[in-house]
Amino acid sequence: MPALSPTMVTGKVKVWVKNEGDSLQPGDILCEIETDKASIGFEIQDKGFLAKVINPNPGVEMKVGDIIAITVEN
Repeated sequence: MPALSPTMVTGKVKVWVKNEGDSLQPGDILCEIETDKASIGFEIQDKGFLAKVINPNPGVEMKVGDIIAITVEN
């Protein structure tokens, strides 16, 4: 779970925009993350593919630093 604000401690994936196997380009939205203050699109920084979504069920609260997905180059 990325820290989308300096005070964020936990967050929930509201909706997955990309699916396993999808190609990813910098600037693509991977998922919408709900914090205690807002819902924010989480943008991909590197080119690659979405290999695995760790918890595909939206609404599960996760701590900042928890792995939400695995991306790979090829």
